[in-house]
Amino acid sequence: MHWPRRSFSGITGAAILILVLTGVALTAAMNDGPRNVFAAGTSSGAGKSSGSDGYSMMGPGYGMMGGGSQPSRSGSGAGTGKTQGSQALTLIVRSDAEHARRGPDGAWHDAFLPADFTVHARRRVTITVYNYDDMPHSFTSSALAVNATIPAGAADTPSKTTFSFVAPATAGSYQWWCALPCDSWAMANNGYMRGLVTVQA
Repeated sequence: MHWPRRSFSGITGAAILILVLTGVALTAAMNDGPRNVFAAGTSSGAGKSSGSDGYSMMGPGYGMMGGGSQPSRSGSGAGTGKTQGSQALTLIVRSDAEHARRGPDGAWHDAFLPADFTVHARRRVTITVYNYDDMPHSFTSSALAVNATIPAGAADTPSKTTFSFVAPATAGSYQWWCALPCDSWAMANNGYMRGLVTVQA
C-alpha cells in the first residue's frame, strides 16, 4: 500500500511534534516544573530586564543552573553602602527682619534653624523646610549630593519643601550652604545660611 506523499509528510510532522512535546513534558517533570531562566534578572525601568548584574545563564546560583536571590546592592550616593533605616528632620528659614538669629556683630541675620544638625551614617534622611522668608533659598551640598531649592514664603504662610538624601557611610562633618543670593554675611558664616551636617556611625 502506498501513502500519498503529502499525507505522509503531514503524519511525519505530527509525530515529530508529539515527540518534542513529550520530551518537554518529561524534562519539566524531572525538574519539578519549568523554570524561568530570566527570574534572577533585575528590573531597570518599566518592563525592562537588565543582564548587567553578574547573572549568566550558566552562572552559579542564578539563571538556568539555580534559583538564588539577587545579592544586596548599595544605597544611593557615592560610598554610602547599604541604607540603614530612615531619619526625619524639620528646619525653619527666617529672615533678618523676623529676627532669625543675631550674629556676633549684634545684627539680625537670615538663618536656617537649626543650621547644624546630626544624622546617622547610611540612613535615608528626609528634611522638611518651612520658609517664612519672602526670598527663595537653597540647601546645597556637593558632599551630600543635594541641591534643593526652597521657594519663597511669607511670615503667615511659609512655603514647604521636602527632600531627602542618604547619609554617607563615613562619619564626619559635611558642609552645606545656601547657593541663592541672600544675606551676604549669613552666607559666609556657619550657623546661618550655611552649616554642618554631622554624620555619626
